[in-house]
Amino acid sequence: VIQPDLIRLLSNKMRKESLIFIKTDVKELFNYMDFTISNNLNFKQLQNIDLFYPENFNPNKIKTNREKYVIERRLNIFERIYIKT
Repeated sequence: VIQPDLIRLLSNKMRKESLIFIKTDVKELFNYMDFTISNNLNFKQLQNIDLFYPENFNPNKIKTNREKYVIERRLNIFERIYIKT
C-alpha cells in the first residue's frame, strides 16, 4: 500500500516528468492512494487522454491473475496516472 513516506521519497528521487500509475479494483484503496499522492505537491494528476497509457504501461498486454479475475466478474477498475512536476 502506498504510504506518505514512500511518496515523499519518490518525489525526491524521481526525475521530472516521471510517471506513477495506480490501478486497483478496491474503491477505498484507490481513494486512499489517490489522496496520498495528490497531497504531495510534486505530483500532478494526468487525464488518461493526456497519455496513451495502455501502450506505455503494458505494451505486451499481459494481465495479472487479479486483473483476469476482475475482468471475468466485470468488476470496476479504478486507475490514475500522476506526473512528477
